[in-house]
Amino acid sequence: MQETSSVLRWAIGGLLLLAVLAFLVLFLPALKAQMKYDSISRDYEDDGDRW
Repeated sequence: MQETSSVLRWAIGGLLLLAVLAFLVLFLPALKAQMKYDSISRDYEDDGDRW
């Protein structure tokens, strides 16, 4: 009984780790693109103020 519970714990831990990795792989590029877009739009606003 104890062996199966430890195996189950390992399986759940592995699934959680995979979920976190998938989340990072999928959402980090989107977050970086969003931040880049925000900085670009800010630069455009600065240019507008200068002109």
